[in-house]
Amino acid sequence: MKTKLLLRLFLAMMLFAGVFTNAQKVVKADEITVEGLKKLMDDAGIAVVSTGTDFVKIKNTYTWNIYNDKAKGYLTFSVTYKSKEGTTYTKASELTNKLNKEVAMSRFDFDAESKTFAVNYYFMCEGGFVMSNLVKAINLFRDTITLALQKDTEMLIL
Repeated sequence: MKTKLLLRLFLAMMLFAGVFTNAQKVVKADEITVEGLKKLMDDAGIAVVSTGTDFVKIKNTYTWNIYNDKAKGYLTFSVTYKSKEGTTYTKASELTNKLNKEVAMSRFDFDAESKTFAVNYYFMCEGGFVMSNLVKAINLFRDTITLALQKDTEMLIL
């Protein structure tokens, strides 16, 4: 009886250790693929809109791209929005400066030629990362966009 209990306990510990080890697997930058990113999104319940040779387009409240550039050692989360008709360069610059100052972890820019706002976040992969941290970063970027849109009191970002 005691042997069966010890055996069950041992098997339960081995199962737990196996699950925990796989959940914390460190992914190296050169191991990242578009297919792997797509699978991660599927596993995390994040909708994949489309894929390309070096990006995955996802929808996590907002739609944006995750670019994979192995040479640079990071993933880039990127989204571009049109500006409201009649938005001046001065107003757009004031807004991007405000957002860069008040919203952490992302970079906000305005392109005067295309009249678009861009938001970028760089997820460092050099040295490796665990997938759960990538999912957390994706959700953080979503929250960053939400905060930026809330701070756009003049509704310049469409």
